[in-house]
Amino acid sequence: MPRKIPAGLIPVFIFLGMALVLFLSNQKMPGAQGRPLIASAQEYKEFSDDALTLSKDALIKWDRGETLTGTDKENLEKAMVKYDSMNDYNPSLFEPVFSSGKIATALGRTDTADIRIQQAILNGEEARRRAKVENDAKKILNTELALADAHYVNSRIQFVKGNYADALSEAKLAVRVAQTAPVYWWAVGSAALQVGDMVVAKGAAGNAYRLDPTMPSAIGLMKLIGR
Repeated sequence: MPRKIPAGLIPVFIFLGMALVLFLSNQKMPGAQGRPLIASAQEYKEFSDDALTLSKDALIKWDRGETLTGTDKENLEKAMVKYDSMNDYNPSLFEPVFSSGKIATALGRTDTADIRIQQAILNGEEARRRAKVENDAKKILNTELALADAHYVNSRIQFVKGNYADALSEAKLAVRVAQTAPVYWWAVGSAALQVGDMVVAKGAAGNAYRLDPTMPSAIGLMKLIGR
């Protein structure tokens, strides 16, 4: 009579069987969320390079206020899976959780974006703290720029949620660090317009347009405020 496999061992055999199938088919083993698992720093870098290639052009279009195509959205979906796998590998880093949050914002998944961008800000603040302890000027600058981008994305999230005062505050944090970024000025102007601060709105819109007169969102904001 054949021996029965103890019930507790059945999931183990299933997992090992999946691993064997995926190994033979040259596919990554999925993690708890169904995402591919990253097993090494080299794989992390490969995922990072692939995700950047997939998402870079689409996110530039989104930043500028251009319409995303179906292909753009498909590429962003693929990139987000890679960034989420990277975050699974090391959740203390800024890049993966921020990039996933920015993509979620671009795809209209506001609640998911909000959670991830808040975590990205926390990770960035911790990275900045460590850089200051090390007295590393380059790292401090890089973390400040990264945090500026996170505050800008958070501004856009809060704007969509109708939290216009918070959106303005976050956009101002971004532009304080990077005053030559037209999208940051656009975010300031858009939020200022919603809270009724026309002086700030006009000034920010003018800066955005001056820095990039071809940016659709800057052109649209200028029209809205009658300039």
